[in-house]
Amino acid sequence: MLAWVLVWALLGYAGARGLDQVREVASSAESAGAAVERTGRSIRDVDLPVVGTVLRGPGDEVVAAGRDAQLQARASADSVRTASVLLGLAIWLVPSLPLLAAYLPVRTYRAREGRALRSLVATHHGDPGLERLLAARALAHLPYRRLRAMGEPWQDFGAGEYRALAEAELAREGVRR
Repeated sequence: MLAWVLVWALLGYAGARGLDQVREVASSAESAGAAVERTGRSIRDVDLPVVGTVLRGPGDEVVAAGRDAQLQARASADSVRTASVLLGLAIWLVPSLPLLAAYLPVRTYRAREGRALRSLVATHHGDPGLERLLAARALAHLPYRRLRAMGEPWQDFGAGEYRALAEAELAREGVRR
């Protein structure tokens, strides 16, 4: 279970990192926008002899275009970052959540039942009624081949000999006396 979740988490991380590398394109576009803005500033500030600052209007347009390019590049980088995080989470969670949703309640239930059984065994040590209960549960829950390997435990149960079946049930539940 843990391996499954970790493998998908690593695959999600790798997918997110791969998509996140597209942000380098946005970074390049932002650098190009900054260069365009610098070029516009230098054009706008040119003061030609006799003509004057006739390039101020076109220079302002080039500066505005450079700023817009930088803003769009930053917005694209943010969008790519968000998409990469969402992709990574999707790759990780889509195959993991159904398994976790099925596994965790069962695991929680089994842990709770194990604690309850350990408590019963600790508080009622040597109680013949508990021995009989454990033996009955063993007959009901142990696989047939395991019961067969024990001989004829149903005969022992009928004769009031519960110890072997009770021990088998405790072993099945992972509880020690």
